[in-house]
Amino acid sequence: AARMNSLPITIPFCLTNYAAIVNYHKGSKKIELKKGAAKFVPSYRHNHNDNTESHKLPGEKTSKYPILNEFNSQKNVFKNSESKVQFLHTACEGLNTAKDLDHGFARRNTLNGVSLPLKPAKKHVSGKHQTQKMLSSDNHSNSSSEKSEEGKNQIEKTVEGLISKMAELKTSIAKYALSQQGSKYLQRVLTKASADVIDFIIKEVSSNLPSLMTGAYGNYFCQKLIQSSSSNQRLQILKEISPAIVEISCEKKGTHVIQCLVQMVNMEEEIQLLEEILADRVLDLSFDLHGTHVVQCAVTTLEISKIGYIFDACYDYLIDLAVNANGLCIVKKIIAKFSKSPLHRALLVKTFSENCLQLVQDPYGNYAMQKVIDAWTNDDVLSKSEPGRLC
Repeated sequence: AARMNSLPITIPFCLTNYAAIVNYHKGSKKIELKKGAAKFVPSYRHNHNDNTESHKLPGEKTSKYPILNEFNSQKNVFKNSESKVQFLHTACEGLNTAKDLDHGFARRNTLNGVSLPLKPAKKHVSGKHQTQKMLSSDNHSNSSSEKSEEGKNQIEKTVEGLISKMAELKTSIAKYALSQQGSKYLQRVLTKASADVIDFIIKEVSSNLPSLMTGAYGNYFCQKLIQSSSSNQRLQILKEISPAIVEISCEKKGTHVIQCLVQMVNMEEEIQLLEEILADRVLDLSFDLHGTHVVQCAVTTLEISKIGYIFDACYDYLIDLAVNANGLCIVKKIIAKFSKSPLHRALLVKTFSENCLQLVQDPYGNYAMQKVIDAWTNDDVLSKSEPGRLC
């Protein structure tokens, strides 16, 4: 340290531990330090107070500076780069530690113009041992979380446990489902819930279903409730929301819940009730930004015999729908679905044949004509239509 104090040089360095001294350039003032692809070049600068005539470059055989003389005399006997690093580190031992940081670099120490020595590189840990350590810690954390989760779910499997939980939180299921934490909690309950628990939850939230379905977090709870319910329980939910189902379908969050409900219906009573609710509002939903997805879901999910009311409602306004950004999607779904029915297909071909010139020039209608051509180009129905009218 005393010898280093007499050395009038400044060594700026990066806080990142370097691996080794790569090369020593003779006749220059630089020693390159390298770690990976990055290089850090400390600059050896002479003290202006010294006699410039007596200065020797670090690459010369002799030097005014003892540390460089010792380095030059031993550099040929260093076994490897690590020994060079250890040499410099030992020579600089005893200097104070830099505490101030400046953009990732240590500020220069003002002790005789010498900055602190670089710390030696950390001991390398092989990837295999590191992976095993990470896996063991992950397994430990997973087992701990599973135990805590299991303990937390013990009271969620019964109606009494759920009532106790709500009493503890001083809230109701309907209010709790509107929060992020409550929605996730109740979704976990529904995952393994019995029929009694689901009946209890439906009874508790029945009057609040419209607000839950349009809520930022409540809609996820409602989707999980529908997926976990039986056909009779879904029918009960459908009856509860029937007065507001169109408004829910036209809402950004609510449309996902109604689509989930449409996809899940399988009982004849559910399908009939759905038809009664939507029959008079098909066009309103078809032109709406969010409602159109409910109609599309019904067309693609249900059988042709169950969605005749959708075709009847859209047929008289087929061209208006085709030139509308939201209605176009309905038209394309109808073309794909009702191509399997000769009667419906003949009606569609007739309508598109009469209006093909208008549609091919429209920004949206041309996509409907492309769908028609792709679906029916090689069809017998198309070949029997008026020549030159469609393609």
